[in-house]
Amino acid sequence: MDETDPNVFTQEETYIIRMLVAVSFLSLFGSCFIIFTYVCFKKIRNYAYKLVVYLSFADVLLSIGNIMSVTTMKNKQEDSLCHAQAFLINYGGLASILWTSIIAWSIYSATVLSAKNLRQKNCKFFVFGFGFALILSIM
Repeated sequence: MDETDPNVFTQEETYIIRMLVAVSFLSLFGSCFIIFTYVCFKKIRNYAYKLVVYLSFADVLLSIGNIMSVTTMKNKQEDSLCHAQAFLINYGGLASILWTSIIAWSIYSATVLSAKNLRQKNCKFFVFGFGFALILSIM
């Protein structure tokens, strides 16, 4: 293995990537389970759980992007796959952060500000959580 070649990963870097992929599989499984329970069980469908499902969807995208690193690590010449992976990681990560912020704001608004109209802001939250992340990822 040539240590001066920037296209060759060290053993430590390969190990870190494999651990990231393993954790991403667990995250993907957990996020899919949350979405599955929301779809299958109507009794638990409330506004707070809907926000968690949106966050889980963003985490699914992030996990898929992280799992793709195994493929892009083997096919270093595959530019389109690398760009797709980079977009999924960037978009999923940004959307996840934004949805976490939206959930935090909703909790703050409901508890401290005693806001009662959070469901009316769902469309704005959706556009902010997924739309703003999309705009930033495209840029």
